[in-house]
Amino acid sequence: MKKAFVLLALAAGLSSFAQAQSVAVWDFTGDTGSQVSEAAVNLATGITNATVTRGAGLGSNAGLNSFNSNGWESTTSGPGSSEYLSFGFTVAEGYTVDLSNLLITTRASASGPGTLVLVGSSSRFASTLYTFAQGSGTDLFSSVDLTAMPLRTGDVEFRMYELGNRRADGTGLTTAAGTLRLTSMAFTGSVSAVPEPETYAMLLAGLGLVGAYTRRRKAQASQA
Repeated sequence: MKKAFVLLALAAGLSSFAQAQSVAVWDFTGDTGSQVSEAAVNLATGITNATVTRGAGLGSNAGLNSFNSNGWESTTSGPGSSEYLSFGFTVAEGYTVDLSNLLITTRASASGPGTLVLVGSSSRFASTLYTFAQGSGTDLFSSVDLTAMPLRTGDVEFRMYELGNRRADGTGLTTAAGTLRLTSMAFTGSVSAVPEPETYAMLLAGLGLVGAYTRRRKAQASQA
């Protein structure tokens, strides 16, 4: 009985590794907008290399307190285009991440992209996770539900593409001068340390002992 209790306590301790938290947070305060890339300022334990960059088809543009981009004018939109914003992180060996939400604020100029889609590396960028209806000249705050995504390890990447080449003000096609800014961004979820094989085997064995003990107690009670 004492051994079963110790193993249950071990199981509870392992579950405490996974707690809702900020996985990666970016702060664009004071940035010029035209920086080549932007690293996250706050990372959970087990998360590294959190960066936002532009695809090869986009250019940089000044825009205080943001990560800004232009060049959204291509008639090839969606995952086949090189015009996208890329952001993500690496899950260190020995950890997994269970994502909850992407919290992101964007702003487009009048001739910038009016509709954008978010895709992820878990589907090789083939499935749309979220669609942004982007107006012009005002901040759009979006909370993207990522709870349906599987547990992730290794490199995790998301891309934001334009969809449909319509201006944010709705008057025509996007132009090379049209811009899209990121002004805030954060991933939330839980990061868990993966148990060592010996610990995991001990945990499974312990749960088996607890189950057998429970069944025996029920059998004794039914015969009383």
